Amino acid sequence: MAPTMPFLTIELTQIHNKGAIEMLERELIPQTIELLRDAFTIRNEMNEYSCLRMMEFFIDEMKFLEVDIQFIAYEIAHQKAENILQPMKQFDFKTVQKIEQMLIYI
Repeated sequence: MAPTMPFLTIELTQIHNKGAIEMLERELIPQTIELLRDAFTIRNEMNEYSCLRMMEFFIDEMKFLEVDIQFIAYEIAHQKAENILQPMKQFDFKTVQKIEQMLIYI
């Protein structure tokens, strides 16, 4: 029988705690959007692949954490990061359409 790891159970419980997810949203999402904005601003052939992979990870995390799309739209507008929307469409077209609609009213 494998030994149990109570610390791992505690960590997983904390990650799925709504408060922890909100903290991740409020702290990591703005930083990630800033990073993506800058990466896609200076994008060239050499870092094209890295930019798209970073975007793919961001989209996957948004879906996994069920991030508030309105918060993402606000951060995109606040940071003037509209340049990340076009590449984002490759991974999640419907979500980007929702974000674009929200940007009209922000």
